[in-house]
Amino acid sequence: MIRSAFFIFLALFPLSLALPAQNFSGGFAFTLPPFDSTSQEFLPNFPRHTISDFVQSAENKFMSNGHPIRFWGVNFTTGACFPDKELSPGIAARMRKMGINLVRFHHMDNPWTSSNASIFNRNGVTTALNTSSLDRFHFLLSNMKEEGIYANINLHVSRTFTEGDGVLYADSILDFGKAVTIFDRQLIDLQKQYAAQLLTTVNPYTNLALVDDPVVAMVEITNENTLYGFWKDDRLQPFSRGGGILSRHADTLDRLWNEFIVGKYQSQSNLMNAWSVEGSSAAEELLKDGGFESGNLNQAWTLERHETAEASMSATAINPYQGNYAARVQVDQITATNWHIQFEQNGASVQKDSAYIIRFYARADATREIQVNSIRNAEPWTWYGGTTIQLGTEWKEYSLSIVPPESNNGLTRVAFIIGGETGTYWFDKVSMTLAQQSGLEDNEDLALGNIRRISYSERFSFHDQRVADMAEFYLKLQRDYYDEMYDYLINTLGVKVPVTGSNAFGGLYEPYTHQGLDYIDDHAYWDHPRFPNVAWSPTDWIINNQSMLSNDYLGTIPGIFGGYQIQSKPFTISEYNHPQPNIYQIEMVPVLAGYGSFHGADGFMFFEYNGGDPADWTTDAQLNYFATHRNTPVMALFPIFSYAFQHGLIQEDQNPILTRYNPLYLNNLAQLDNQGRWGSFYPYDNHLALTSAIKVADFDAPSMDVPVDQISDPPYKTSTGEITCDPRQSTLQIVTPRLECVAGPLNRTFSATQNMEVIQGDKHGVVSWLSLTDDPLNTTEKSVLAIASRFQNQ
Repeated sequence: MIRSAFFIFLALFPLSLALPAQNFSGGFAFTLPPFDSTSQEFLPNFPRHTISDFVQSAENKFMSNGHPIRFWGVNFTTGACFPDKELSPGIAARMRKMGINLVRFHHMDNPWTSSNASIFNRNGVTTALNTSSLDRFHFLLSNMKEEGIYANINLHVSRTFTEGDGVLYADSILDFGKAVTIFDRQLIDLQKQYAAQLLTTVNPYTNLALVDDPVVAMVEITNENTLYGFWKDDRLQPFSRGGGILSRHADTLDRLWNEFIVGKYQSQSNLMNAWSVEGSSAAEELLKDGGFESGNLNQAWTLERHETAEASMSATAINPYQGNYAARVQVDQITATNWHIQFEQNGASVQKDSAYIIRFYARADATREIQVNSIRNAEPWTWYGGTTIQLGTEWKEYSLSIVPPESNNGLTRVAFIIGGETGTYWFDKVSMTLAQQSGLEDNEDLALGNIRRISYSERFSFHDQRVADMAEFYLKLQRDYYDEMYDYLINTLGVKVPVTGSNAFGGLYEPYTHQGLDYIDDHAYWDHPRFPNVAWSPTDWIINNQSMLSNDYLGTIPGIFGGYQIQSKPFTISEYNHPQPNIYQIEMVPVLAGYGSFHGADGFMFFEYNGGDPADWTTDAQLNYFATHRNTPVMALFPIFSYAFQHGLIQEDQNPILTRYNPLYLNNLAQLDNQGRWGSFYPYDNHLALTSAIKVADFDAPSMDVPVDQISDPPYKTSTGEITCDPRQSTLQIVTPRLECVAGPLNRTFSATQNMEVIQGDKHGVVSWLSLTDDPLNTTEKSVLAIASRFQNQ
């Protein structure tokens, strides 16, 4: 006889996130205790694991005591990293009960909380640790160790350097120093100093420094940091030229770039030969009245407005850049969506895979950020290319390159997205032509050290080899940084566990620069909240509120499992969530556990378990977009899917597709990759990740080897036959001998697996059934059934 336990969790949704009250028939109050560590017969058992051996990276797995180990983890952020000591034992014990065996310590170095929620004191200096916070952190680690829970130590995350640290113009360094921390020598040295302070201070509760304590499972050098990715985003120019870095950092890059080119080519003649371009005739202009000399904008241009947005356009003879007129657009009222006001022209024709250059002059009544892009002016609104630029009050020339992935006849839109701020915008000399390449610009001379660093958006205006050299330069800087930090951590500080560089990959160039590190890590979110006006506002946000199961590519899966894994290294996802208030959030647990197992992932860290200033551990409510520790449906599924993942109940693909690349291809990837900083470009069908595991076998192969298969229409089934997703029905099924699961609309008649059928259901949810013995579900005498849906705060 099969014995089962049922968990049905339907509570109320977070009104604290300013979501209007919704009909929630059938909901009822239910809670899971915040510090519960009691044992239940009908839950998977997670006995205390004795941590006595350092985690190692071997045979593309994490190993401990000679055996592979997988991590089902969570993130602690800000104040959660430093809980009051009386809470720490209960926090650790509850996590073990829920199947959590790893905590990623994130935003410990944040600048926005009080001293109690940061590793730094609030005294204008980040070169000394907060001893009170450090003590509470050490105590938490000792309690985690007693429960068999490991730590992932993040080094550079949100540290904001200060003048007190001796950093010149520190208050003008954006994004926590991302990109510039990769090449600024002073900032690299400060990162090393912090690593030494954090990792070599002895924990009084274990009598071990972190470098000597096997409770530390892994170390991350920096978070979501990328030099090449900032190049893709046109951020590596000084503020004065529309970029995002200080002039001194731009000067440093200019100097390093010219040193790189001198080292590679040695002479001006060699450089000219490598970048030489044959002469060509003038390109045909594809836009009409781009100089606005007709005096009537309505002849060729359109001002698109949506909802309550208000704006007007006119030709003005006051201060044009050239000729008699310029275009003037007055934005009087905006909405929460910037594309609700677009100044655009439609009608140009383009050819597939041809490069086009869009050039224009623009200014505004104040410093303002706009977007310019090109798309297909009809469904499915295919993206051709775009960028974000910062306008000043003086006329300035801007340009970007696009490569349409399709041909069209008269269906190309060129648009300026100006619905982000009220104000006045002027445009002149707007042009779109086929790209005409140049090699060296006028007066560029290797001996003078004045070879310009080109922006990513203008790459199609230059010789392919010049662009490839630019890419090679940034990749070398990035790889050199990782290799230097790795050497310092391992050989100077004595770190004994696997180390990785960064995450949130935007292309194959990222794992390429991680070849000298121990494992590969990535991040992904589905329907991450967007904040049109105030960053991280609890009331002013936008989401799509769609199920990822309805997406034809299954949303995040091709991005994280589509081919960034290196065959010889472990692979983790250290941030993952389908954040609140998405009402389909619960599907994230079986999706990540299922496809992560199939692709051979070695660890997940859901973002986040808790955070705050101070972190609230007891209030029975969802208090932010990401926290899971009081998220009843998500926590209800944790024990089942953690057990399935850690014990390998879902098969890994034993015959993955192996890809092979070489530096020549990677240096020329800019010719193909039009995805932007956060896009994931693969040179093959992204549906492959839904049927096969894909791993990089070689980055130094004599020739390229990538799959050419095209995946048929859904449903998509993994090669093991255990996981099936059908975006047409928004469903997911996992069928293994000891675990079966259905996710999606539970009122579908086909919500059935091999041994289980949902006879009657409603709305969107997850039904999972796990054998609690070594026997399969059809013969086991002990099993647990969990039904999870959605919730709201009361």
